Amino acid sequence: MVYSTAILMMVMFSITLQAQDKNSTVLNSIKSIRKSETKAERKEIRKEDRNLVSDMSMENFFSDFGKIANVEWEKGQFLDEAIFTKDGHQYRAFYDRDSKLVGTTTEKTIADLPKNAQKDIKKQFGDYSIDKVIFFEDNQMNDQDMLLYNTQFEDADNYFVELSNEKRNIIIQVTPEGDVFFFNELKKKI
Repeated sequence: MVYSTAILMMVMFSITLQAQDKNSTVLNSIKSIRKSETKAERKEIRKEDRNLVSDMSMENFFSDFGKIANVEWEKGQFLDEAIFTKDGHQYRAFYDRDSKLVGTTTEKTIADLPKNAQKDIKKQFGDYSIDKVIFFEDNQMNDQDMLLYNTQFEDADNYFVELSNEKRNIIIQVTPEGDVFFFNELKKKI
């Protein structure tokens, strides 16, 4: 009888251990699923956050430019961009990761370039047509370098002139003093 009781207790103990192992396995599986779902959810939230413009950039924009209606925001690869119209001109304002203004761009015409640059462009690039002129105005209070046409440049006021001919699309950089430099080449439009 003592022997039977001992065997019965060992069987019950074994069944209890197996049940605990199964419960533990099930609990671990549930925890693992919850944990992976939580990681996936957190990853998705972080991904969405990277695509959102910073609230501080928006606040700083209104501090920098005043109450402007119909501002469109885009999240660039490195900068937040505000697109707006002021005094009849369309601008883009660029804000860095710290939500500080890097600078603005606005479209200009060839007539806005310094006279010596106009002559130099006509002489060097006479077989090109002028497609667009953009003026970048740097925020002197921010040392962040700017990125235009997928090319980084030192933060300084500059014009960027898009030129094209049958063979090439290029961008030249023009300083406010009228110095002209090759800046970048764009893929030819098909």
